[in-house]
Amino acid sequence: MLKSTRFIFGISWFWFYWACILSLYATYGKTFLHVRQSVVTLFLGTFILGLVFSYFFNRAILKEANPNVLSALSSFAMSFFLIYLFFVGRPTFSHSFIPLGIREFLGYSDGMRILFALAALAVSSGIFVIPLYETLSQSSEITTSVIMTNNVSNILFVILSAPFIYYLGQKKMDIFQTFLILAISNGIVGGYISIRSDKKSRY
Repeated sequence: MLKSTRFIFGISWFWFYWACILSLYATYGKTFLHVRQSVVTLFLGTFILGLVFSYFFNRAILKEANPNVLSALSSFAMSFFLIYLFFVGRPTFSHSFIPLGIREFLGYSDGMRILFALAALAVSSGIFVIPLYETLSQSSEITTSVIMTNNVSNILFVILSAPFIYYLGQKKMDIFQTFLILAISNGIVGGYISIRSDKKSRY
């Protein structure tokens, strides 16, 4: 069970991380970017397609790559692209008085950069979590209790994301500051996974 703790924590962190980000999409799109619901739906579709792409990417290279190293590196990529969004996610068209549709949004170079950041974030997140699921499912410790612990932990982390976002809002943190806090926190998680992976590889 102790060996599975790192994998369970990493998987649950993925759900916490994305529960936080997805909860901000509507506010980010409608309030800050001033876009229509169709663009917010595009953001959600980009997340789903990014995970699908990452699944096939993992299928192609997982047999050759070390899954622990892959998860650690992709965790840092998750932080990088969220920080990238922190810098490019403040476009000039956000001051438009007319809500932008998908065509208008993608007509701006800033819009394409934002969509790229969200897509890369989703892909790197999938590359992060899929090897953890694979390793956990193939672990010699895998039992009903381990599976139940993972499921309960995932639900708990998703639930905790709501008060976390609420707390940051009470502290007057805007969306971009929240992105930055999540990116830094995710970097710490990636460092933890890297250290634990390195220790496991020595035995």
